[in-house]
Amino acid sequence: MAIDDVFRLTCIWRRDVDTPSAVNVFHYRQQDALVFDTPEEDLWEAFQDQVLDTYASLVTNQLVLRRVTIGGPGAPFATTFEAEPGVQGTLTGDPLPPRTAQLVRLKTATLTRRGRGRLFLPPANEAAGSGGALSAPHFNALGIFAADILNGMNTITVTTSAWQLMLWSPADQDAKEVTDTIAVSRWSSMRDRKDIY
Repeated sequence: MAIDDVFRLTCIWRRDVDTPSAVNVFHYRQQDALVFDTPEEDLWEAFQDQVLDTYASLVTNQLVLRRVTIGGPGAPFATTFEAEPGVQGTLTGDPLPPRTAQLVRLKTATLTRRGRGRLFLPPANEAAGSGGALSAPHFNALGIFAADILNGMNTITVTTSAWQLMLWSPADQDAKEVTDTIAVSRWSSMRDRKDIY
C-alpha cells in the first residue's frame, strides 16, 4: 500500500444483529507514511480518535455501530479489515422514523454533478428537531461532524497518519478530493431505508 491510495470505510448501524441496517460509506486517501499498523488499521484508529464520538452523538440510542469494514485501494474495494466496535448512538428518547435522515453535502473542485455527493446519517431522536428542521443545538453538532470528517483526520497524530476525505465516483472509477462539507438544516429522506427498529 502506498501514499495516495484510497480506502473505503463502511459503518453499519443496527438495533440488533437480525434487523435491517443503516449504512454510511466514507472514502479516505492516505496522505503520508503510516505511524503504526496497516493502512486499514491506521484509518480506523484515526476515525475512532477524531470522528466517532461526534458521529455517535447524532444517532438514536436505538442503534449500535455493529460493524466497520475497510476496503483496500482500487475497485471494488475488497474488504481487508473488519471491526465490531459496538458503539451505541447517544441520543435518548423516541427515535425519528427510519427514513428521516440527517444530511451532509460533499463538494469537490469539480463543478458538475459528479463533483458533489451526499451523506445521509442514521436517524436521530424527536428532540433533535422541530417543524421539519433540526434544532439549533443538533444542527451545530451536525456541523461539527461535517467539519470533523473533512478536517479532523488530515493531520498526523501520535498514533495515526493523516487522511483526506474523498468522493468516490462509481461511474468514473475515480476519487475526487472533498473541499467542503455542508451540514443541511432540514431533515432529508431515505426512500430505501427499511424499518430498522
